[in-house]
Amino acid sequence: MVHTLYVPDQLGFYNVIVGVLRASPADVPYGDVFATVGPAAYAVFTPEMNLPDQVDDVWAQLDDAVRDGTVVRADGPEVETVSPEGRVELSVTVVLA
Repeated sequence: MVHTLYVPDQLGFYNVIVGVLRASPADVPYGDVFATVGPAAYAVFTPEMNLPDQVDDVWAQLDDAVRDGTVVRADGPEVETVSPEGRVELSVTVVLA
């Protein structure tokens, strides 16, 4: 699986890391970067195929959920995962009401 990690900074810009899971920091090759995503409340989106591209579909679902108020983003990490078979999942940190 390939994971894209989006982490917002204080100015609202996103830092992006694209990578794969490793069992421990010792498994990360010298010169590479690693990040740990901690526990949080996440809203998880999977494609409904309202759009032809799975990645566009999950991000559009997030936009719709934010617009209609069913999701409030927590300004934490957001993780887009693509499996070897091409399945997409988007996990977004949220504020619990």
